[in-house]
Amino acid sequence: MQGSTLDGHRLVLQLSTATKRPAKQSSSKAKGDESKTKLVVRNVAFEATRKDVASLFGAVGQLKSLRLPKKFDGSHRGFAFAEFATQQEAQSAIDTLSGTHLYGRRLVVERAKEADGLEDLREKTAAKFSRHADGGDLSQPAKKKRKAAIDSFDDLV
Repeated sequence: MQGSTLDGHRLVLQLSTATKRPAKQSSSKAKGDESKTKLVVRNVAFEATRKDVASLFGAVGQLKSLRLPKKFDGSHRGFAFAEFATQQEAQSAIDTLSGTHLYGRRLVVERAKEADGLEDLREKTAAKFSRHADGGDLSQPAKKKRKAAIDSFDDLV
């Protein structure tokens, strides 16, 4: 096959010498903001199933959980969350599987951002409700609800 011609082009066969590039670290991400064991997997092919992704990541380490968020039509959204038992397994998955092809798409594996804790969410919610109780800043959805109530009252009259 070496040197043969295809559609007017001479073929040259050689071994691939691709090297893995280190994962890019965004300067906007704070190190304390990232999870130790939870990873986000981007660019997952829509043909891939949960079983495909689980078998790929299960080969690296023990998966605690794997989630593929779904759209309203039931198909997944093209990314996944994988959580490993240990920090070393998560790092091994990043090193091993970043750039891996799955159904023709190159996976991007990064540490997931740590979600807000329950206490942080409670404080944010309490602050929001205290603003409304003081008669201060009313949000847009409240105005929409009031307008909808007025419109329905006009329909009754």
